[in-house]
Amino acid sequence: MFERKDISKLKKDIILDVELLGTKLNLHTRWGVFSPRSIDDGTLLLMKYISADEGDVCLDLGCGYGPIGLALARQCHKGQVHMVDKDFIAVELANENAKRNGIVNAKAYLSDAFTHVPSEIKFSQIISNIPAKVGREQLSIILYDAFDALESGGKITVVTINGLKDFIKSNFKSVFEKIQKQVDSAAIVIYMKGTPQFPQCGFSARASQTLASTGVEFAYVNVFEDQEVFQSLPDFADWPTFPQIYFNSELVGGGDIIIEMAEQDTLKDAMQEAVEKFNS
Repeated sequence: MFERKDISKLKKDIILDVELLGTKLNLHTRWGVFSPRSIDDGTLLLMKYISADEGDVCLDLGCGYGPIGLALARQCHKGQVHMVDKDFIAVELANENAKRNGIVNAKAYLSDAFTHVPSEIKFSQIISNIPAKVGREQLSIILYDAFDALESGGKITVVTINGLKDFIKSNFKSVFEKIQKQVDSAAIVIYMKGTPQFPQCGFSARASQTLASTGVEFAYVNVFEDQEVFQSLPDFADWPTFPQIYFNSELVGGGDIIIEMAEQDTLKDAMQEAVEKFNS
């Protein structure tokens, strides 16, 4: 129980000197902001699984007073870190902590999840210590918006309470299951930018034209029509670029490999063999 004489002391900033991702930070926080006494266990766990390249563009979703975003900003010193929170006190503290630690490539601003995150920015990484009180409806919105906000090959890293773990896993798994069904749906599938009739990049155009030149039927997926697939396929196949070509659900490779097979006069036979196997 606090008395009136304690109030002036309680209003003062709480000061934390911490080391996160190998960098020392002096952080100020206050009562009423999440985990003011110390860096919470969820954030400490998250820190074991994240790191940034020097040019990354990162989003710290639900930044609080900034420990995650500011530690990342030190790593991606040639990139940017966006830090967002719906608590204006947290945003104020995060910006003050950035200034206090001499970090110029990180900025915090008010946003309820992705509401005010610029849609034109595509992030290398999205990191979030998801609040325990978030409902499944809001969590679904966050996860799908995160997929849309990632650059190709980008990464989402989240931590939350055990009660939401299975729900989050099923959300991520559903995207990979969609891709698996697509690659299983035909003997030959090309993931490309645009369509064979109207390709939207030179690599996709050459690859689809090379496949078509064999006279063997193939299926295609326009990755620009499905952002979930566009964002997730590089992780699904561990292949960072487009186009991607699959024979009998197995990744053959990109356009260069298909063109090389055509030049070696092996492509048509391989495609016919894939069709025969699919139909058997």
